[in-house]
Amino acid sequence: AQRRTCRNFDAGATLPLATLSTMLHRAWGATGAHALAPGAVVVRKSSPAGGGLHAVEATLLAVRVDGLAPGLHHYLPLQHALAPLQPMTTDAARAWLRRAVAGQDWFADAPAIVVMTMRFDRLFWKYRRHAKAWRVAHLDAGHLSQTMHLAAADLGLGAFVTAAINDGDID
Repeated sequence: AQRRTCRNFDAGATLPLATLSTMLHRAWGATGAHALAPGAVVVRKSSPAGGGLHAVEATLLAVRVDGLAPGLHHYLPLQHALAPLQPMTTDAARAWLRRAVAGQDWFADAPAIVVMTMRFDRLFWKYRRHAKAWRVAHLDAGHLSQTMHLAAADLGLGAFVTAAINDGDID
């Protein structure tokens, strides 16, 4: 009942890293892993994934997160860690966010966003470029966005998902 889409963010507020960390783990973190062979690991997560492949990954854009440098970070689910991808100033991160959400000003003040990215190579080895891979991709993104919304609501965070993005800048 508390799950809501948020379109209003306080431009001066910061997000505690511990709260963000909890939300990332609940939505994208590994809850278990099992090695099948050298280099082949089956991962369990809190959301279902087509074929158990977990092809959706999370890239975090930190704008105003206490204890985390602004910029793009890749979330590593097995380590529950963030790997820096592209450091930015706070102003540059905020400008990137505004461009990424195609000028939707109501999202531009978020202290952080998670960009869901699809690893089609994980799907295609099993589904061999079949139409099922596209269906799985859409289902997985839906499962994860709902899990993120529920985790955010439980933590008192605002969350949103939008497909109205600026693909060129994100690519």
